[in-house]
Amino acid sequence: MNKLEGFKETLIDALANKTAFTIPVLGGIPISSAVLVTWIIMAFWIIVTLLATRNLKVRNPGKFQIVLESGVELLNGFAKQTLGPHWRPFAPYLGSVALYIGLANIISIFGLTPPTKDVNVTAALALMSLVLIYGAQFRYNGLARGMKRFAEPMPLL
Repeated sequence: MNKLEGFKETLIDALANKTAFTIPVLGGIPISSAVLVTWIIMAFWIIVTLLATRNLKVRNPGKFQIVLESGVELLNGFAKQTLGPHWRPFAPYLGSVALYIGLANIISIFGLTPPTKDVNVTAALALMSLVLIYGAQFRYNGLARGMKRFAEPMPLL
């Protein structure tokens, strides 16, 4: 039992969400390391986006622009194939989440703690996706048909 207790303590310590710093307002607002690294990831993608899109051209696009447009077309094709006729409003969300999760999972290479290690980040991503999916279901099917889809493939007894 002692070995199990040691493992439990090690696991709790490894999964603990540590406070990076505290904002001294209203008695102190703790900012966790997951939030701090998420801010870093957002700042990185904003800077990359601004730098990558500042010299776009309609005529005679450069190689870099062609690569960017190919990536967007790949994402749009994936969304269209997966989501069907209502794919267009969801493609930016899918791309944003994919870029965030991709960088969040490899950021430990640079010595930072990945925010996806925190269960709150994972739960927030899941909750955002659920709200988006069910919101779209009710928007495109209406309330009655949307509720009916919860009973598929067989109705409740």
